[in-house]
Amino acid sequence: AAQVVSVLTAPLLKFALHATARLAYFITLSVTISMLPYENLDGRGLLDPSRIPMSEYVVWVWTGCAVVEQLKQLLRKGRRKFMMEGTAASCCVYFEELGSLREFAGHIFLLLAAALRVGTRYNLFDAFDSTVLEPQRFLDARLGWAATLYSLALFFAGGSLIGMLMAFRGAGTFLLTLGGLALVALPWLAIVLVVLTAVGVALTATLPGLSSRSLL
Repeated sequence: AAQVVSVLTAPLLKFALHATARLAYFITLSVTISMLPYENLDGRGLLDPSRIPMSEYVVWVWTGCAVVEQLKQLLRKGRRKFMMEGTAASCCVYFEELGSLREFAGHIFLLLAAALRVGTRYNLFDAFDSTVLEPQRFLDARLGWAATLYSLALFFAGGSLIGMLMAFRGAGTFLLTLGGLALVALPWLAIVLVVLTAVGVALTATLPGLSSRSLL
């Protein structure tokens, strides 16, 4: 029995299980977001406010359990650090690690999207919509924000998964090199964004009305 316990609590096995769980979560989240129900409203693609697939509920519950586990780790590490240092800032020692902060932010984004989806589906925003002049506009905004928050959650989930590769020597060296190259390329990207923005504004000003015409 002692050997079984030692094997189950081995750091390598715990890391492998944790990595597998993160990969499964990322795949489930990716498939769920890819299969979200959309409807075409006046030529705009928006999330269907009347349908929530079962896969969304699964992702929400999974994310909620992950947030509860992270809060437990936050309290555990914060209490230990507070007993050692006695400062209020020590309670947030869990977020000193970039990976933990990135994972927690992704989960919060997803839960915010879930709140918007549930509130829209079950008419929880009706009291607010009755006080505004254009309730349909705010409905469209909520659906758009939900899709944006889902995208951010997927981005952070992918970042957390990639961050785990730092544990491997070869992958860690590659990621550090790639990060250095990204810093070098930032000025070039800024110039490209400025040029693209200027060209887009110029075309919009000199060619008005073309966006509403069919090119076929």
